Amino acid sequence: MKTLKFLVSVILVLIISLGGYLFYKHEYVDTLMLSEILGKSDKPIENFLTDVFDFDTGLTRHDLKILKKRKDYWKERMNDVTEINDPSQQANEMAKLYEEMKEDEVMSKILDKASEKTSKLAGTILDLLN
Repeated sequence: MKTLKFLVSVILVLIISLGGYLFYKHEYVDTLMLSEILGKSDKPIENFLTDVFDFDTGLTRHDLKILKKRKDYWKERMNDVTEINDPSQQANEMAKLYEEMKEDEVMSKILDKASEKTSKLAGTILDLLN
């Protein structure tokens, strides 16, 4: 009887451990493709562009939850900067905003991926010009 209880306990611990590992991997390790974040649209052109330019964003589900909580703040900050009429002051504020975004872990991932994709696109265009 003790052996049976021990076996049941071990199996239960293994199942709980496996479930915890799978949840952790799903939530914190697996990164999402752009198409997984955007989902499907009713507009065929948007779906086509998403399929063509689909890439690994480097963001996890946990990152998206954090980003959703902070999105209003970032939108407000961006709007404040774009509403500045003086070009030099706007450039200074944009630089400050960029530095602030680089300090935020999730926004830093987005900026890094955007700059990587932009540089690859620029390199492709330059290659095509030769």
